[in-house]
Formats: sequence, structure tokens, C-alpha cells
Amino acid sequence: MTTLLEDLLENNLSLETNGLVTVENMCSLLLDFSNDEDLRFRAIKLFYETKGYEVVEILKKLVSIFCLGPTKILEKFLVRICKSNDIPFSLRLETCKDICLYKDDSDDLFNLLDSLMTHMQDDITFVKRYEAITTLMRNTNFSDKSKAHMFAFLDNENMSSEYRYKSILSLKTQFNLRKTWLTKEEREELDKILFIYQKEFLRHFSNNNKNETYYRILSLQLLLVEFSKEDDTICDILLSIGFDTAQIYNIRADATDVVLRYGSESAKEKAKHLITELGRNGKDDNINIYQNAQNAHNLVIEESAIATLNRLSAIPLIKKDDGKAIDFDYVYSRMKNLVDDNGQIALNRIKLDNALYGNRDLSLKSALVLIYSFIEKNEYKNLLLSRLCEELGESAGICSTGIMERMTNTFSGIIDDLGIRISFEDQILSQISGRLNQKIMNLISEPCLHVQDKKYCTCLKKVCQKAQFLISGNQSADEDVTTLKNCDACAICTQKDYLSEILKTRFLKREDVKCIHLCSKEENCNSSVIDKLLEEMTIPVRYHSKRQTFLLFFRKNFPFIYDDLYKDYENEVDYTTFDLFMRKAVISYVGEE
Repeated sequence: MTTLLEDLLENNLSLETNGLVTVENMCSLLLDFSNDEDLRFRAIKLFYETKGYEVVEILKKLVSIFCLGPTKILEKFLVRICKSNDIPFSLRLETCKDICLYKDDSDDLFNLLDSLMTHMQDDITFVKRYEAITTLMRNTNFSDKSKAHMFAFLDNENMSSEYRYKSILSLKTQFNLRKTWLTKEEREELDKILFIYQKEFLRHFSNNNKNETYYRILSLQLLLVEFSKEDDTICDILLSIGFDTAQIYNIRADATDVVLRYGSESAKEKAKHLITELGRNGKDDNINIYQNAQNAHNLVIEESAIATLNRLSAIPLIKKDDGKAIDFDYVYSRMKNLVDDNGQIALNRIKLDNALYGNRDLSLKSALVLIYSFIEKNEYKNLLLSRLCEELGESAGICSTGIMERMTNTFSGIIDDLGIRISFEDQILSQISGRLNQKIMNLISEPCLHVQDKKYCTCLKKVCQKAQFLISGNQSADEDVTTLKNCDACAICTQKDYLSEILKTRFLKREDVKCIHLCSKEENCNSSVIDKLLEEMTIPVRYHSKRQTFLLFFRKNFPFIYDDLYKDYENEVDYTTFDLFMRKAVISYVGEE
């Protein structure tokens, strides 16, 4: 079967033109370089006007000829095509990119490519934009312009954050393709250029607050692991995410996890305090010991998980049909058909993650391969695969360390010497966290707290200026109390007749004022209390004045938690040891008062 181009050439090679361009002779004219350039250009214009995007075949043919022998005549003709508004922009960009690939030492050609990219039109696909940028990177004289175009690409919110983040990772593949015919020294130089590009692009991407936080964290993680070890500016961004209460729990824990593993010593100290606070603040009442941010960084749990991976790494991997050891792509292709949607989220995170664990520097990808290989040849294969799918499903959205521990927990209770082991102290601390969170979440179905205990009443926090003076006795130097008027709305002004007798002898006390709050049938008053409790749990324990609501709730509920837990552990540890563990737990929640 012949192509359109071959048919046209066969039918028109013998035609005499006499300067006329027709549909019949246009193809032979534009491919005959003995013809005048204007004549050839009129031929390609006519080809596009009559054949439309079939002109792509002609352009590719011209580029192929250029690659075999890049003559000045052909180069000039191709440049004219790239500059002409008579040819669609997308075809001009593609043609210019192609000729730059074969002549990457021509600044004139790369200037033309840069000019076209500067005026990029909206209909150019993201893939073509990316290809143009990576082509421009081939000429080191255009590194600054390449960065500018890539920065604009990374800031383009019409693309997902995931796609833009992966585009940075894909640069490695693009650069590796260029190494085939290079010398060792040239390959090393190319690696240095790639290092600089990726480092700057990762920084730019992670500094953009509009990008999805999940991928910003991955970007910052990769920077710390491979490009800027223990960089405090990177750690500061991660810690700012960790301290940001507007972010969801797992995102905050994820950011803190990266600092704990790869930050400087000073940054790690800040992260340790933060992870402790996060460990008390699981807003999801289903958070357990493996998801809890603090427990994920418990040394005993982490060492237990890493020990499991180290033992697995000593066992040879199973082979594929071709005789080669299985790899992540092999395992991924099988696990994606077994896991649920949450499990798929975890698999995607494992695929992108850069964290390393154990004395063998195992990534999450390597860990999954080791675990899967062991399971495949174990007598409890079906049970373990089911457990692994469950663990991956519950790993969606949690930090790297949490995922690693979750995967190794697959073996707990099934395979001796493998899996997670934790001490009674850690178990008890986890139980306290879980039960405290449960009690907080259960408030939504209980009577309003202000009815149960006057100390929860917020009426006195919303009083007028005169009422504030009457209950505190404080006034500013330029304030005339006699001019203050009753608002007739707050808790004090609405009880002025009742309180007037007390005011004859002293200032008011909290217990003098009755609660005026009225419960609404449409609104559960405790929902705001729950939000307040969870917010105060994240505040460092040293700030007692900012944690009054939580401290009140903790003191009222901890005795019940204490009694319940003792019943659970009285046959496991003696009372003195149990009480010591509980006292340590109290200090972690309320501080040393």
C-alpha cells in the first residue's frame, strides 16, 4: 500500500511547471530543491489548503531529508515554514522541535523554537508543550529560557498537580535517552545538568501554595532525599504544613514524617514536638496505632517493621516466567487488580515515594516487592494477600513511615518472627488516644455539655463592654464607667436585677451568673465543643490558658478511661507498672502541672 506522498510523487515527477503551482504538481515542486524557494513555499501552502493536515507527512519527509543531510537550502526552507502564519501553529512548533533535535548546536534554530514557545497557543496539548521544553533544554545556551518555560508549565493549573509533579520526574527518562552515543565524561556532564534542572523545578513546584499539598510534600521529600539534604528552608515549608490546622490530619502527619526522617537536627526537634501533638489529635475516630501520627514514629514499632524488611531482603525473590526476579512493575500489575479504591491510592503513593528505610536503604517500592515475593511462596498465601490488601486499603493518605509499617503488619499474628511488635506501654498509650477521641466524637449524640457542667458555658465570653468591667473590675485609664450602657442582651445585662444586690458589695464572680444559652433543636451545641476540643489538642501542653476546654474534658473523663483500661490489662502488667504508664500518659496530655 503506497502513501499519499508516494502516489503524488509517482504521478507528478515528469510535469513541467513553468512557475505554476497546481494540485497535480505541488508535491514534486516542494521536494525538488533546485526550484526557487518561493515556488516551493507556494507549493506547500497549496498542499495545506487542499489536503489539510495531511501536510504533516510532507513536513516529516522534509525533516527526514534534513537529518540525512542538513543543507543550508533545506534549513532555510524549513525555517520559513516555521515562521509562516499560513501554516498551523501546532505544525510549525512540531517541525521546529524536530529540526532542533537533529541540530542542537544551532542557536538560530533554538531561538526560533524559544520564540514559538513564547507565543504558545491554547490549543497546543500539554504533551507537545512538554516535548518542546525538553527539546529547548538540549542547548545549554538556553538553560535560563528553558527554566522559564518549565516554571510556567509547572504553574499551569489547567493540568493536575500530579501530572506536573510527574513531569519533573520524567526529565530523567528524557535525559537518559540522550546518553546512548555519549562518552562517559559527556554522560556525567549531562547528569549534572539534569540535577540542576530537577532541583530548581522541584523547589519551584513545592513553593507554589496553589499546588496540591500532597504532591508538594512528595516534591519536598525528593529534594531532601536526593538534592538538598537537611536543608532547613525545605524543612520550614514542611513544618509550616504540619502546623497548619487547616490541613487534614494525614497531610500534616505526612509533612512531619519527612522532616523526622530527613531534616536537620534542629528541624527534627520541632517535628518531634509536632508529631506528639498530632498523635493526640486524630479527628477520625477510626485512627489506630498504625495510623496515629505519634505511633508511626514510635521507635519500637519502626524498628520492628524495619527488622521484618531486613529479614525479607535476605530471602531470594521469586522469578518471573522469563527467569528474571520480580520487580515493582510486576507486583503493581497484580496488586492493582486485588485492592479497592483506597488501596489503589496507597499503591500510587508507593510508586511515587522516595523515602528509604533500614540499613539496606529500601524504598516503599522495594518493601512491597519483598513482601509480595514472600507471600507468593507461603502456605498462607491467600490469607496474607487478603491481609496485605486490607493494610494497603487502610494506608490511603497516611505518611510514608505509616505505609511501611502497615505493609509489614501483614504478617502479624500469622508468621512467627515477622510483623509488628509493640510494648504494653505503647499499647496502653494508643488505647488512651483512641478512647479519648471516641469520647470526644460521642459528644455529638449526648446532651449539651453546658447543661451538664456550667464550666463549659460560653455565655461570659460574649458580654458587652460594661459587663466585662463588672465581672473583671478592670477599665482603661480614659474610660468613664458611668457612661457605659447596658446592652440588654448578654448574660450579665439580662440578669441585672438579680445581680444588682451582689454588685452593691463586690464585683461579680463567674458562679454568680446563670447560663442563658438556649439549645436549638436544629443545631447540636456539642458540635462546636468537639471542634474546640480537637483544636486545643493540637496546642502544645505548655500553653495551659489556651487549652482550658480540653483540660476540663480530660480531667472529667480520664478516670473512666483509667478504670476501663486497668480491667483490660490487670492480667498483663502489675498495678504499679500500669499506674506508671498512665501517669506518663497524663503528662503527655496535660503537662507537668
